Amino acid sequence: NWKPEHHCHRHQQFGPDLTYAFLRNPDGGFVQIHPAGALQTSAGGINDRGEIMGSYTDIGRTYQGFLRAADGSYLEFDEPDAVTGVNGQGTFAIEINANGEIVGT
Repeated sequence: NWKPEHHCHRHQQFGPDLTYAFLRNPDGGFVQIHPAGALQTSAGGINDRGEIMGSYTDIGRTYQGFLRAADGSYLEFDEPDAVTGVNGQGTFAIEINANGEIVGT
């Protein structure tokens, strides 16, 4: 379970194309942030409810947004007007507030 003293970091390298965000627990343990199908993840923020948001790239190198709940479950999303299916395009989640609202581009 998430606690205020947990830390969220943007990247941890696992190979040339595998870069995942992570959560560092107060005891020094790490939890990998890796939605299903993600090749790379970048965490944008964490709120007081332990929700972590960010973006990931899929096999087509398109960016998707994600929300990781405190229980470890994921919700993936795309902004309705985002360009998809094009390398380097997609949904970029940038920040989350205390209410769980996410902003991005």
